[in-house]
Amino acid sequence: MTGSTTTTPALDRLATARPFPTDADLAAAAADPDTLVAAVMGVLDEAVRTGETLPEEERLLIFGLAALSTVPSRPRLFGNLLVALRLNPYVFARIYGDVADRAIPALLAAFYVETEHDLLLTTLNRSAPFYVLVPALRVAQRVAFDGRLDRTALDDRLLQTMNWSYDDTDEAVWEAMEDAITALGLPRSMARLRIALKTVVADGDATMGQLETRHAAALRNPADPAAMEADGLLALDHPDTRDALLGVYARPEAVESIGRSPLDVPVADLNWLAGQLLRVAPETGMRLGELMGFFHGLAVAPLTVPEDEWFPVLMVGVDDVPLPQVATRPEVEARMRAIASAFLAAVTDEVDAGVETMDAADFEGSTGEEWATGFSMALAIDPDRWAEWLTDIGAADLLGLVAMLATPPGQRRSGGLDDIDRAMVIANMPVVLTALRRTRMTDVPFDPTVIPRPESAIPKVGRNDPCPCGSGLKYKKCHGR
Repeated sequence: MTGSTTTTPALDRLATARPFPTDADLAAAAADPDTLVAAVMGVLDEAVRTGETLPEEERLLIFGLAALSTVPSRPRLFGNLLVALRLNPYVFARIYGDVADRAIPALLAAFYVETEHDLLLTTLNRSAPFYVLVPALRVAQRVAFDGRLDRTALDDRLLQTMNWSYDDTDEAVWEAMEDAITALGLPRSMARLRIALKTVVADGDATMGQLETRHAAALRNPADPAAMEADGLLALDHPDTRDALLGVYARPEAVESIGRSPLDVPVADLNWLAGQLLRVAPETGMRLGELMGFFHGLAVAPLTVPEDEWFPVLMVGVDDVPLPQVATRPEVEARMRAIASAFLAAVTDEVDAGVETMDAADFEGSTGEEWATGFSMALAIDPDRWAEWLTDIGAADLLGLVAMLATPPGQRRSGGLDDIDRAMVIANMPVVLTALRRTRMTDVPFDPTVIPRPESAIPKVGRNDPCPCGSGLKYKKCHGR
């Protein structure tokens, strides 16, 4: 395993237990903190340097940190985590998912010790990137409330180093500053905050009044835990904090994936795959919201597309871009292929099972735009064969329909779709896909009437016709690629 020359049964349980390790597993791993720290730091180093970490290695990282946060004499990891956050914030955002805003400050606060007072205060600097500065402000607020950081020292540091010229592009930073200043009752910074906001907040404005009320309450009762709970900065032993520290790998895995989907592919694996796609080709690779459309396109394609043909499109899109090196570790690319293939198999099984197993929620990302973009990428692998097949079976109108669905809402050119038509098309797409798959796999003729006929006119689109999206390009050079 990356970064760990020694493995133990306890470490293996953190990495492989399904659906996630038990409290007993966490306690067993924490019983040998030196071995656990070495393993965790090895994975963290690899994740930050290259991003090439397998799902089970990330499970070891996230569950290992959660286990170490319970050790009475916690290891000195605060500085390492802060550096890792600065170098590769996406790793943390991905493994903690939609609770990252709460989990990252809780994680840093868990490993903060008073001897790292100077390191934390030095991080509170206007030059720090927002993805470091915001959690650092949250951590400072939490540990100052707990008495592990002197409030006067924090007050002085904010006054001296923060940018007090209000800029709404730094809204997250300002919100974190306001929370720390008012929840802790910092007097000097509060006076400076009043001046800074005077130009943007009218006298008597409710927002300013709320800040003043909160600051006054903190001065009256500096130990009121409600001041932290209001900002989601819960105590380390709070159940919600513990759940956040366990991240996406502790979510139910059997039925979660894109949308409502019942597909038997763990959501954490799909998130990991999306993270690797972003790492390899941040500008051209497939996004998570496009995966469902892409694999639906492969599932109903006129001929089976070999993995070696669709995998490069998954990685770098449909442009003539050379496939970059996917990973220096062969097992990382192999896992990407395995997860993508499992997802394709699950999507295909769902379409084979019929419309009753499908749900319109699978198509609704960005009001259908992301799904249709992914589907268009599947079409672009062999556009001529698609056009010929759809024409032969009487489904040629589907090309224009998908192109218009891929057009962002609000750009209704050349007979684009309004909101009502989008909803109608999305609701009927499971029927269309099921019919296409049945026609391809059996002798049952395709029924053209299953293709939605929205009120917005749907033109029949030839390869050399203008693309319905309104780009000005020929269809074959745009959504027909």
